Amino acid sequence: YGLFLITAESLWLAAIAFAATINFVNLVPIVPLDGGRCLRAILTSVFPPLQILCFFVSLVLAASISFFVSPLFGLIVLFLLYIEIRNFFRERFSLSRLETYLEFRLKMRAIGTQAGIPDVEAEIEKLEKAVAHSRRLIGMPRMSREECLVALLGYALVAGIHFLCLWMATRTLSLPLLAIAELLEYF
Repeated sequence: YGLFLITAESLWLAAIAFAATINFVNLVPIVPLDGGRCLRAILTSVFPPLQILCFFVSLVLAASISFFVSPLFGLIVLFLLYIEIRNFFRERFSLSRLETYLEFRLKMRAIGTQAGIPDVEAEIEKLEKAVAHSRRLIGMPRMSREECLVALLGYALVAGIHFLCLWMATRTLSLPLLAIAELLEYF
């Protein structure tokens, strides 16, 4: 924006509006996008089962975008959401198998039936690490209430700044708010 003020060249405003549009769209609270990941982390820190609700809401929003705004963008988001949900449920299935096997190994160690089984402790340690890693992937990071509040305020601040930049640049250029095609003409 400073370069626009110095040079009065509308190209700088178009660049601001284009970048702000891309970043603002990325902050839409749909799970495969950054805004959705942020919201998912906050909500699952408050109450972990809300993660499934985030997937459902993301599905509805992505389908709405596909039908009402941009079919191509909506389909891309739906595909990325499908991959995210598939990986989530695969990880949950894998975690349940790992936990069962770890529980079995711990019982075998407890009753002392690992005669002839080499490196049981090393195997148990690897299983515990795999279970912990899988739980982190499924459960998202846990944040305190203060961290959730800071994350939510940060999300709102970043989205607000991008919207403000987008609004100022498109208004100065006398363009509609989300005018990607018109902005590309400047380049």
